[in-house]
Amino acid sequence: MYPELSGRHALVTGAARGFGKAIAINLAHHGVKVAVNYRRSMTDAQQTVDEIKNLGGEAIAVRADVGRQDSLEKLFGTIKTEWGHLDIVVANAAFGVPGNLMDATAKYWDITMAA
Repeated sequence: MYPELSGRHALVTGAARGFGKAIAINLAHHGVKVAVNYRRSMTDAQQTVDEIKNLGGEAIAVRADVGRQDSLEKLFGTIKTEWGHLDIVVANAAFGVPGNLMDATAKYWDITMAA
């Protein structure tokens, strides 16, 4: 247990599934309030939020494409409205590269890094 995390506020990008979901749930286990960011599936994001709430934690789902400036502004605006501040950011969101990673073009690398 990490008592220093209890009561903190975190944003986990790409938290609707996969690694991001696991990170969000782990943070919630330590008493962190989690903003579950998603880009596509509100259903998956809400499922992550529900799992956190079932643990006795607090979470919100926030839709945003972290690769777009206007979307980021809305994301952080929502968090500010809900909680007033943010203590932790886990930049987990990324876009998949079609095929073998070693064969990725500069275009796909740039898209992934922008996320």
